[in-house]
Amino acid sequence: MYCQTCGKEIRNDASVCIFCGVSTYRAMGATGRLVFCKTCGKEIRDDASVCIHCGVSASAAYRMDFAPKPRIAYILLGIFLGTLGIHNFYAGYTGKAVAQLLISVLSFGLLAFGVFIWNIVEVCTVTTDVNGVYMT
Repeated sequence: MYCQTCGKEIRNDASVCIFCGVSTYRAMGATGRLVFCKTCGKEIRDDASVCIHCGVSASAAYRMDFAPKPRIAYILLGIFLGTLGIHNFYAGYTGKAVAQLLISVLSFGLLAFGVFIWNIVEVCTVTTDVNGVYMT
């Protein structure tokens, strides 16, 4: 049997194409455009049943119409403007960003070193934005 979407040969009893991730029973209204998997952030087709990169069900993975943010931008913002919380505003973590901004501004910079240490820890450990999409 051949996949109706990508044309590659698949097993006769397959319910999903292992090459493109599309169900052998095509979904009604699917356009075939590219969207992003919430789990791994890689592109998948909007009619895919599973993500071919991480194996998560595409319906459970929650399809998105926005691209992952570049991690290098998050890192540079954290290093150079981190005491003002700019990197967290960029990633969508508004609560943490406001806390960092207020601590730095209201202490007239006296607690900025502590916020800088906080930023270095975040830059090293945070890999997803507020939506759970991995930064690339």
